[in-house]
Amino acid sequence: MLAGKPLGVQSVAPGTSTLDALRLMADKEIGLLVVLDGAALVGVMSERDDARKVILQGKAASATPVEEIMTRGVGGVGLDHPHPECIALV
Repeated sequence: MLAGKPLGVQSVAPGTSTLDALRLMADKEIGLLVVLDGAALVGVMSERDDARKVILQGKAASATPVEEIMTRGVGGVGLDHPHPECIALV
């Protein structure tokens, strides 16, 4: 399933416009971006965030920064984490 996906993680800065973030997602054929403030992970932005927090609220994607709609408080695991531990974090 993942074989057709592009390699690597795509990211944007918190001040990036939602429209630019959506263009990047469309270009890379992905539905989620990591939001980095420098090297610090501050959130993720998904197509769902755009749909619910921009489109349905009548906002303009070109005038809405990613930091206003991103999902905060995300964490991560390493490749050495066992699958059961990863599932337990959800």
